Parts: sequence; structure tokens; C-alpha cells
Amino acid sequence: MRTGAPIITYIMIGLCVLMFLAELLIPNGAVFQQFAYAPYITEFEPWRMITSAFMHSTGFLLHIVFNMYALWILGRSLEPILGRARYLALY
Repeated sequence: MRTGAPIITYIMIGLCVLMFLAELLIPNGAVFQQFAYAPYITEFEPWRMITSAFMHSTGFLLHIVFNMYALWILGRSLEPILGRARYLALY
């Protein structure tokens, strides 16, 4: 067990919210086009397998709210048990 604040959980929540806001503020779906997972270009842009985990639907506000609430609840429990590195790998 680790003590202290679940830093990785808070960082993940922050990154998801930042990506959500970027999707809202940058027009024409540019953020989605750059970061969403696309299997046919995975060989050339492998980072999309990771960046797609931070994408959320902008058409339904409760999507991000419920996802971040679940991450907050589960992350505060799992991160101390697994440790930061294993928790990050699991995410």
C-alpha cells in the first residue's frame, strides 16, 4: 500500500478534461482527427493507441462527467494498492 495523494489519477483526470475542452474549443474536429484511434494508420502513428484513451464525446456532457467520476472513485482505491507504475500501466 502506498500513502499520499493519488497523483496519477489526478493527472489522468486533468488530461481527459483538457482533451475534452480542446475538442470543444478547436473547430472542425481537428483534435479528434489528430488523436482518435484509427487501426489503418497504427503502424505509422502508434501514439494514437494511447491518446485515444483521453478522448470523450463532446455531444453528451454526462459522458465526461460520469467517466471522470468513475476514474476518481476507482483511481483513489486502485492507485495506492497497485502503486503508481502498475496503475499507470493498467490504465
